[in-house]
Amino acid sequence: MALQVWLPLNGDTRQQGLNGTTMTGAPGSWGNGNMGKCATFAGNTVVKTANVHDFDYLDNFSWAVWLNTNYTGTTSQYVFTVGRADSTTFGYALEVRSMTQCRAWFGSATWTFSVTGGKWTHVAFVKSGTNIKIYANGVAQVDATFSGTAPTFANSIGVGIGCFHYTSGDIYYYNGSLCDFRIYDNALGPKEIKAIAQGLCCHYPLNDLYATGSINKYGGDNYEGKPSGGSYTVTKLANERGYNYKLSYTGTGSNTWHSFYFPTFSFTAGKTYDYSCKVRCHSSNFNISFRAAHISNDWVTSMKTITVADNQWHEYHIQIKLDAKYTRSGTEYDTKPLVEFYSESLVTKDKVYTCDFDLKDVCVSECNTAASGSNGSWADNTVYDTSGMGNHGSVTSTCRPMLAGDSPMYDKCYEFPYKNYITGKMPFGGQAASEFTISVWLNQIEGGAYSTWLNSNGYGSAGLWLAVNTEGCAQWGYRGSVNPNYVRGGNNIAVNTWHLFTYVYKEGVATWYLDGKKNCSATYADKTIMPANTFTLGDSYAGSSWNTNFHGKLSDFRIYATALSDADIAELYNTPVSITSTGTMLTKGELIEI
Repeated sequence: MALQVWLPLNGDTRQQGLNGTTMTGAPGSWGNGNMGKCATFAGNTVVKTANVHDFDYLDNFSWAVWLNTNYTGTTSQYVFTVGRADSTTFGYALEVRSMTQCRAWFGSATWTFSVTGGKWTHVAFVKSGTNIKIYANGVAQVDATFSGTAPTFANSIGVGIGCFHYTSGDIYYYNGSLCDFRIYDNALGPKEIKAIAQGLCCHYPLNDLYATGSINKYGGDNYEGKPSGGSYTVTKLANERGYNYKLSYTGTGSNTWHSFYFPTFSFTAGKTYDYSCKVRCHSSNFNISFRAAHISNDWVTSMKTITVADNQWHEYHIQIKLDAKYTRSGTEYDTKPLVEFYSESLVTKDKVYTCDFDLKDVCVSECNTAASGSNGSWADNTVYDTSGMGNHGSVTSTCRPMLAGDSPMYDKCYEFPYKNYITGKMPFGGQAASEFTISVWLNQIEGGAYSTWLNSNGYGSAGLWLAVNTEGCAQWGYRGSVNPNYVRGGNNIAVNTWHLFTYVYKEGVATWYLDGKKNCSATYADKTIMPANTFTLGDSYAGSSWNTNFHGKLSDFRIYATALSDADIAELYNTPVSITSTGTMLTKGELIEI
């Protein structure tokens, strides 16, 4: 996915997409949304780009946004417009026509669909050639063939959010809330739309290295995997982004490297960077090494040698700290970082060798090392939310979890001895939540009464309290201020075993899933939960003397703004999917293709 514009709108207008175009203006205010902070437009404000043609898409592209409309009056309101310079030069846009109806524009063509006013709705639009698909909450509402006058973009003025944005002045202002606005320069598939609509709004991998959510340093063809230089035959893949590389050569009896590279990128001295790519090998008689070079033919020691030839996509990462200067053979050089690939020649004289592999999603992102070593010595006491929504957590020096090494998701996880915990930011804290999903991989080392792994204003209030192996049940969830006040089920699970715990809440119904399968449920009288603004992982309810802190390991903690379905949770267990800061969906070892 080539995510060009990404505005989480979770407290600021920072643009996280690959394009990097700066936004100006601001909404009327910042409120609490379903995924954290949201932008609230009161019918008189706009967030916009400069007058650019960067997003004047005609063929394949997608856009998506979460909206909660507060429509008033009788005049149409525009959530956003792109390239709408005047009354005759239309681009594409989303219009609110009433509390229950929206209309999408592309050129002279329009498509109308339903929304629920006063509730958060995820809306997405996909154009693939002449096919138009429009989704609401991940479900297709429109499947049509485009006919009409396409945009000309003759006088494009870029992106305007919160109104009908055009040269003669902004009109038809939007009244309501928005978050997570995106524009892609490719046509997303149904599963990709569904993944975005699930609303992953807090993701703590709980491993060693945490991405800050910074921008991918490569865009366009480079992001897809098209390099500079080299003697390979490079062919764009027919059915997906990325490129195939072929090289045939005859062994000379001496060592020969065949290499190509991606352009240098800007960096901040002293920062650690994560280099990643996806590789699919079709031949097994060669090695391809992924290395991060300072300049051509000069590289740091960190590299990956790829030897798997199973025709499957595999994801590779290396992390490198970059300084402004480096010394080689007694001479100081300016650092000019780039990504370089090379194949190691097999040197049997006169033997013909063939390299055949696919490459895509070449990415460089800033990183922060949250913990290192076996004692959990955190660098900045921050737990980074890699969903991109900015719901970062924190630790204190006296009760940090410790680094461990047997996560089912990653190479590492975190162990929580008694009274060690993380303080997280609840995405929808401050407002009642009608639906959400909380999921974590959990391994209890030692049992204890009411062993609590998550607490958000739990006992005796309207908050939430989740525990393991409590009252003879594997899963135990407590809600304050209601009767009945808990949901529990399943026999105690064995200690020192990993399980996926998933808690789903939707309009008064709480459901536990264990390892992807429904375990138990309960129905409450009221339809919402009011957690606190924060939660703790690994800490018991502080007001009780009879429950205990969790002692065990946690990995891949997630909060979704929606209630995942049975099928979604089964998929989460069987094919755990992460969403990176650049918007790509990936597992530990490979990209999940749509």
